[in-house]
Amino acid sequence: MPKPEPRPLRTLPERAFRARARLVAALLCCVCFAGLAARLAYLQLFTGSWYTSRALGQQLRDTVVPADRGRIYSADGALLAANSSCWTLRASPREMPEEKLRLAADGLAEILDMDAGDILKKMEKTNSQYEELKKKADDELADKVREFINENDLKGVFIRPTSKRTYPKGTLASQVIGFTNDLGGAMGLEAAYNDELTGE
Repeated sequence: MPKPEPRPLRTLPERAFRARARLVAALLCCVCFAGLAARLAYLQLFTGSWYTSRALGQQLRDTVVPADRGRIYSADGALLAANSSCWTLRASPREMPEEKLRLAADGLAEILDMDAGDILKKMEKTNSQYEELKKKADDELADKVREFINENDLKGVFIRPTSKRTYPKGTLASQVIGFTNDLGGAMGLEAAYNDELTGE
């Protein structure tokens, strides 16, 4: 069985080249790790509070979304009472930056046709989690508020979906059908069947 040929020994220039290549690779690794360490230190030591505030602004919060009230139909299937979507506008004084209180109050007062002083008083109640600004706002009004919030990067103003009671037949049989208020059915069928009509 023939013996394998011995591997040729590397010449001195080849060994020097390989050593230089290893040295350059090690230096590149050190530079990369040093850059990453410096970036990490910068993010944690100098911009940590900014990232903390951003994270707090994106956290989820529990909220109750009210269920739609049941519909009322006539014996022949005509819709007599239904729901249409609308929006409730709220402010959270705890989350509103103090330097933007006046801007928010003035802008929302103009959009909602309210007194800026009244809105400012609601927004200054720092012991309150939510202050209601407008109930049952339509889509157009809610879109204007959204645009104002985005343009001014406002925190602490919330637009929540809700619904309002509508009567497609107008005043037809209104004394029998009745009506609702914030507590539920107030009169007529709306009151008599309030437990069945109240959403869960």
